[in-house]
Amino acid sequence: MSRRAAWRDDDIERAHVQAETFAALVATTGEAILTYDMEGRIISWNPAAERLYGYTEEEALGQSVELLYPPEWPTRVLEYRDQIMAGKLRQFNAVRVAKDGTERHVTIACTPIRTLSGDIVSISNIHHDVTATRKAEEVRDLVSREVIHRAKNMLSLVTAMQRQTASSAASLAEFNKSFGARIQALARSTDLLVDGGWSSVDLAELVRAQLDPFLHLQAKAVDVDGPSVALGPQALQLIGMALHELATNSTKYGVMSDGCGDIQCHWSHTEKGGLRFQWIETGITFDPSANKATGFGSKVLSVLAPAMVNGAAETVTSENALTWTVTIPAAHLGKLA
Repeated sequence: MSRRAAWRDDDIERAHVQAETFAALVATTGEAILTYDMEGRIISWNPAAERLYGYTEEEALGQSVELLYPPEWPTRVLEYRDQIMAGKLRQFNAVRVAKDGTERHVTIACTPIRTLSGDIVSISNIHHDVTATRKAEEVRDLVSREVIHRAKNMLSLVTAMQRQTASSAASLAEFNKSFGARIQALARSTDLLVDGGWSSVDLAELVRAQLDPFLHLQAKAVDVDGPSVALGPQALQLIGMALHELATNSTKYGVMSDGCGDIQCHWSHTEKGGLRFQWIETGITFDPSANKATGFGSKVLSVLAPAMVNGAAETVTSENALTWTVTIPAAHLGKLA
């Protein structure tokens, strides 16, 4: 055998080994690899592609690669082919659809396959599944937007509290005391909301959290009764603020000031699945109608509370009783864990 023939045999053997090695890599890799011809028909389909998209090799071969495209996908396979052949496209992100209809977010690396003479005969694609990453990014973005939204709402609420408290305070000391107490009440509600994953909080838990600071200073107990109800964030904040204002007024002018009379904090479901919440203070020794308060507390009970949840609120007074009722639509109630 001549030296030239020996070299040719060695070249053939090396090419064979390389081809076998490449075939083994394609078959065992975790990346989905497929090849399509110049008309966009699938001509190779590895096991990872079957795992990713659910189509067997038999089902995929001969089909247009657009089998994987979502409806109305803007770029057709021949457009991709032309860009790849022109060297303008090497990698891109796309959404593809598995056999069961599941959408897959993929990063596709693409390259033309050439003959020895340099002619392009097919296009190779490697599909890297980034679905989990994309979903995590979407959740992160959603959470970020929600945090910003809630932060803006909270700042607006605190600003309103500051302005209204300042407008009704007779001195800086009175402002500091009232504003500080309201911030503490808001913080108690927010703590419950954070513990509940910003989804919902049990109403009875909120009532206890808001009334405990007042009841620790009073021998007077409050009759608390109602079914299990989960409050959404807006409903939680409004009832939390209302309870603070009602209890504060009671310590100044009502039952908690002299220990006489009774307080009932009751709630029930409405016919449409919403919530009807009541604070009923009876046996008080002053005429509530004589108290013409127009400060933040009054606005919370009459204006702000119903506006926050698109509900309705009503305060009814008599010589020895005060009843505050708020109705909250079902849309602002959640589910208890």
